[in-house]
Amino acid sequence: MSWTEQQKTQFQVALIWDSVEAGTPFRQALKNRGFSAYLLPDEDVLLAQAETDLPHLLIVNPAALGCPVELLMQKLEKISPEVQVICWGSAPPGAVRQANFAGSVANEAALILQTELCLQRVFLSFQNEQLFSDLARSKAQLTESIQKIEHLKKEPAIGFYLPEEVQIFSTAETREDLIHHFFERARDLTSPRLGGLFLKHFKSQNALIPVHVFGLDPQKLKGLGIPLKGQKDLQSSEPLKGFLKDVLRVRQFWSFPIQALQEFEGHLVVWADEKITLSLVENLVQALQLVMDQKLAYKMKEESSVLDVQTGLLSETQWDSKLHLEIARAQRLQSPLTVLLARIDHLDLKNEVEADALFQKIAELLRTTSRPYDLIFRKSREEFCILMPHATGHAGRLRAERLRAGLEKKSRQSWGMDLSVSVGVSEYPSLSAVGNSLLIDAERALKAAVQEGGNRVRVAERIVASSPDFVAPTL
Repeated sequence: MSWTEQQKTQFQVALIWDSVEAGTPFRQALKNRGFSAYLLPDEDVLLAQAETDLPHLLIVNPAALGCPVELLMQKLEKISPEVQVICWGSAPPGAVRQANFAGSVANEAALILQTELCLQRVFLSFQNEQLFSDLARSKAQLTESIQKIEHLKKEPAIGFYLPEEVQIFSTAETREDLIHHFFERARDLTSPRLGGLFLKHFKSQNALIPVHVFGLDPQKLKGLGIPLKGQKDLQSSEPLKGFLKDVLRVRQFWSFPIQALQEFEGHLVVWADEKITLSLVENLVQALQLVMDQKLAYKMKEESSVLDVQTGLLSETQWDSKLHLEIARAQRLQSPLTVLLARIDHLDLKNEVEADALFQKIAELLRTTSRPYDLIFRKSREEFCILMPHATGHAGRLRAERLRAGLEKKSRQSWGMDLSVSVGVSEYPSLSAVGNSLLIDAERALKAAVQEGGNRVRVAERIVASSPDFVAPTL
């Protein structure tokens, strides 16, 4: 999905300035470029509404704050790591080192450009659906769900669903095909004038976005969505009414909340300009729900076998395939891809029980110092790797330094031992001109960090003679 003017309005940009008069021209300039921008009087107001209404991007004039800008950035990162921060003027060194730092600007043109680049990166992150987002569920829960589904398939309750529909829906290879089969079957059984759409719930935006349209021109809904205010809106049809009435001119409709293994996925919405047999549609929804549960359960069971048993991270066997996929994605989107290769320094453990407990703690630290859509692998007993899509080498270095300092502090204060880590960083295409050299360059940087005594971060040196595959935007 490309970056369009309509999609810009999905992202909230907040500005904190030293006065309304000084900040208004910048707010207006952003609005003229299609962004949803607004002014806040101070950081207290921002933090007070943090639980319900955080912006995607904060542009702040440090002179307007009652606290150091880096302290505000730390507070924001604890609430939501996804909020990015741009500083007006020269940013203090402490702010630059924060993981949510998105740059500093000194004039209106730079502010507009930096906002565009930053929110484009956020936008791409939202599109990068993560294969392993639900793997935290236990194998016991998966087995129970599969057994329940198999039981229902063999002994369906009267009036529950149509076995024929289950068979038809089961042939779908993708979620999109499954939804399309549903709408086609609903039209065949009820009315040729039936229309509908599937509104997918995007957690990061807390919004319902149309991802499948039936009987309508998809261009009418491109870039549109329905923001939700809280948990009570998830399975309610109330937020849909205004959208369907104002945008699609649909006054009468039926909506069905869809879940996959008890996780809310979105709303199926159908309508027709003539009377239809609603019970048939309800049967189809239950058949769809059953097949969706089954496919997700089997998928999660299959994916759970590719994890490292000790840490729950991706195993080394998945590295090559995931790396090639991410390189191809980076080339397609013309977006950078950064790799962090980390090795625990001088590790000497007395027994396997102690080792298991420690590596689980390290794995948890890796997760908390990474973004939700980063891919984290265990490469060997003491070596870990993080793939960071849409991240520059500079962002990778900051993340690596955060990991290094975090492990050193955590191990001393909470684990009762002195641990350190060495990290090698490389980025495609700015540092590693071709994707195939990304891991090699990170290994070379890691080797340099280890040879210098460990407990440090080293970034790969770019080979000037090589020509990169493409030039990615930088923040």
